[in-house]
Amino acid sequence: MKGRKASAIRELKKRRKNEREVCGLWSVPDDVFVDCLAQVSRLDLVALAMVSKRHRNVAASHELRAMRFQRDSVEPYVYVFLHMYPDPSPRWFVLHPVQRRLKPIHPQIHSHLYPAPVEGSCFVKTNWGIYTIGGLKKGKPTSEVTFLDCTEQSIGRLDRREEDICVWRA
Repeated sequence: MKGRKASAIRELKKRRKNEREVCGLWSVPDDVFVDCLAQVSRLDLVALAMVSKRHRNVAASHELRAMRFQRDSVEPYVYVFLHMYPDPSPRWFVLHPVQRRLKPIHPQIHSHLYPAPVEGSCFVKTNWGIYTIGGLKKGKPTSEVTFLDCTEQSIGRLDRREEDICVWRA
């Protein structure tokens, strides 16, 4: 190839090669890579997770969460369990740190099949989330246990065996 097009292609290839060399995170060992990501804010982790599969896997790893928690580099979030009319059952909300407004946390379970207890529930905070144990549904006591995962901001219902272990430990 001759002319402007050939020189433009060569220049583009050279630029791509230089761009790859600039990104130092590709060449460091995994433990150093995780150590660097542990110091990044949660919002930046989301942006990095979109860059590559490696970033996505590390950003979602339990090891990174534990390291961020150990270093106290987790952002403070406020979680609220509210009953807002006309909705018949209470829900979890998180106070968004930037927008300063409550955002609903959508359950992974079908909320119409497993409505949240209206009153009398016990809440237990752990490092990773909040357990909701028992309460009253339609005036009758229940031993149902749900878990709000604060790292994923998701809600899940524990199965019967996990409920027994959770109630026994509490």
